[in-house]
Amino acid sequence: MSATTVVTFEQFEFRFSYGWPRTRLPRSEIVSHEIVEISGWVGTGIRGISGGWLWRVWGRSCVEIRKVNGKRLVVGTDDPEGLSQALNR
Repeated sequence: MSATTVVTFEQFEFRFSYGWPRTRLPRSEIVSHEIVEISGWVGTGIRGISGGWLWRVWGRSCVEIRKVNGKRLVVGTDDPEGLSQALNR
């Protein structure tokens, strides 16, 4: 299993191998983000976590996105610094 993260001027998108399942988030709904480490015990795939959702294929490195509604979206990535920089632009 693999995943792709796409950041454009209008939106953030995270999708698994074949384009489904996927989640999209308008950039206007992103309040903040930070790099976090998630325990392996949480699991992989799409999981409900405290205050939001986790989308992860493998590994512990993630970027936690805080949304306007107070919810969070935590996405796994093999390049958390690159994703964080893309979200800063």
